[in-house]
Amino acid sequence: IKDDWVYKDADTVGYKAAMIRSYDASAKKWMLYYADNAYRSQIWEGRFENNEWWFYRERTQDGKRIIIKIKWIAVNKKLVQQYINRSFDEGKTWVLGSISDYKRNK
Repeated sequence: IKDDWVYKDADTVGYKAAMIRSYDASAKKWMLYYADNAYRSQIWEGRFENNEWWFYRERTQDGKRIIIKIKWIAVNKKLVQQYINRSFDEGKTWVLGSISDYKRNK
């Protein structure tokens, strides 16, 4: 499943990104691959938890490990909300990082 994303602040394009969600049959899990025009690439692992799909990845910030999880909720046929949560304690607690709206062009 491929999505092309354009992030705008007002009418100014901040970045363009491509996301591919695919099922890895050998690992038996969903994966998300992200790349944008600012040379950022990310790989996320899908997990179905509490009847929701979340995609996880880890990164380092100021020398500390952070776990990030992201999900999308369809509000209607034209609008999706993206939720990003972060954990600074190995997934014991989560902090909401952001909620963003994405509108369908087609």
